[in-house]
Parts: sequence; C-alpha cells; structure tokens
Amino acid sequence: MFIEGLPRFTQTSDLIVTPELGRAVAECLGPHNAMLLKNHGIVVAGPSVEEACVTAVLLEKAAQMLLLAKQFGEIEWTDTAEALEKKNRIYHEASFQGMWDYFSRKLARQGY
Repeated sequence: MFIEGLPRFTQTSDLIVTPELGRAVAECLGPHNAMLLKNHGIVVAGPSVEEACVTAVLLEKAAQMLLLAKQFGEIEWTDTAEALEKKNRIYHEASFQGMWDYFSRKLARQGY
C-alpha cells in the first residue's frame, strides 16, 4: 500500500494553522494517501472517511512490522512491479469497506 514510500513534511514542526502551510502540506502529500508530519505523526487522505481511517490503521501496522523485521537483520523488499500488482489486487474499494466493517465490529465489541 505504501510502495512509493511516504513523503515527509519537514518545513515546520509547528501546528499547521495557516492557509499557506496547509497548501504546503497538500503539495507535499501530492498523489500519496499518507505522509509523515515532522514531530506530529501522520496525515492520511482518501476518497472517504472510512478509507482514510483504514489507511491510518494499515500504516501503523506496517510501521510496527517494519520495526520488528529490522530487528532480525536486513530487509529483502518485494520487487516494485510485483508489489504494485499486489496492491491493485488487494486494496480496492470493496476491500477497504470490508476492513472498515471489521474494525467497526471490533470497536463495537469493546463498547465504542
């Protein structure tokens, strides 16, 4: 899902409170669906709130897996063409809806 890597917004570590900074963040995000914001965490975007939320959850899980994998040595990355093929097969509107439904049920069971 994050094959192209994540852009990093480093222009400031302050809050994004001006239209100019907002435009700069949007420009940095570009065509990506997530980015890192210096000293603040992540920014996600998507065509729906559901897809943006699922993207945030998947990014957190990917970061956890990467940190764990790095503890065991060098990481062998999947070929870019193969990774894009997998991404197109796995991450589409129906799969995001299924993940959203799963996370919603999980939260409901916990009383949220």
